Amino acid sequence: MPTFSKLAKDIVKLPQYSWIIVSGQKKLVRGIVRLTSWNSIDEDYIKVAFTDHTGLLFLLSPKEVYLSKLLGEVEGVADEKVGQPTVTFGGRKFRLENKDDYQFVKQLYCGSPLDAETECRFSDYSPEDEAPEILSLGWMVNNGERADVFCEEVSPNAVVIAP
Repeated sequence: MPTFSKLAKDIVKLPQYSWIIVSGQKKLVRGIVRLTSWNSIDEDYIKVAFTDHTGLLFLLSPKEVYLSKLLGEVEGVADEKVGQPTVTFGGRKFRLENKDDYQFVKQLYCGSPLDAETECRFSDYSPEDEAPEILSLGWMVNNGERADVFCEEVSPNAVVIAP
């Protein structure tokens, strides 16, 4: 099995429309970017956008991988609630971890800026039950639309670059 570092290094070399298998599901790459944010300027992360509107998030420190589902606007969380100390999603409470951040692209590996998640304003939340998940609520800068995502941690071993 490849290490996290090798997997992240190999992922960014993929061309657009490559296949990646995540937890047994085959997914087609739409775009890959390296990002950072104002609140964590020295902590880069990689996002892989798939054609089925899911994605992979590689946190380079602490070396974690998350499968994300693009939700658009989370039902029940109005614009004015983003950035509040707690929100409810899926019947569960989430607490604010990262308020009013701004994400920007450091490198576009494949696809166009329209194929991958690029600049957005957001606030991140963690579940109160301590599950390895992230709820990120925010807006895309290019069109002002909500770009909320729910991410669940997956093992790097569950991610395979298809031959």
